[in-house]
Amino acid sequence: MADDEKVLDRRGFFGRALGWLGWGSLCAWAAGSSAALLRFVAPAVRYELPRVFKIGRPDEYKIGEVSTRFKDDYQIFVVRTQQGIYALHAQCTHLGCTTNWFQQDRLIKCPCHGTNFSPEGDVLSGPAPAPLRRAAVSLAPDGRIVVDTSEIENRPGRRESARFLVKV
Repeated sequence: MADDEKVLDRRGFFGRALGWLGWGSLCAWAAGSSAALLRFVAPAVRYELPRVFKIGRPDEYKIGEVSTRFKDDYQIFVVRTQQGIYALHAQCTHLGCTTNWFQQDRLIKCPCHGTNFSPEGDVLSGPAPAPLRRAAVSLAPDGRIVVDTSEIENRPGRRESARFLVKV
């Protein structure tokens, strides 16, 4: 047998295969660790909802109606009563779950923990410790309602003030 002819026996084959497997595992580990490091270092972009937005004209809302039109986009319910229009923040005061309006029961309910709120935002039952928050509302010069969710109130008496209720 010549020197340039090499015979690969079983021991040589497995030694070479285990060598490639070891180097491949090391490379996969290094790539995964590098990807995790880059994910950790890269900034996590968080898009926040606008704080001030317009929700339409007062005549678009019927008396006694709880509108869910802006729940998905801005997380608010728009409520019109005999006294005026207000915006309820749709976030439960218990653990921050997004609440839902149930027309047949005329209740706002937390789907996670079972709190029931009245259309005014008051707690009727459940673990929530406080009423739903109302966002500040006002009328713009063009006649549309402006909601400002950076200013909220849930204390009875203060939440019915002119800052949180548009009289129409």
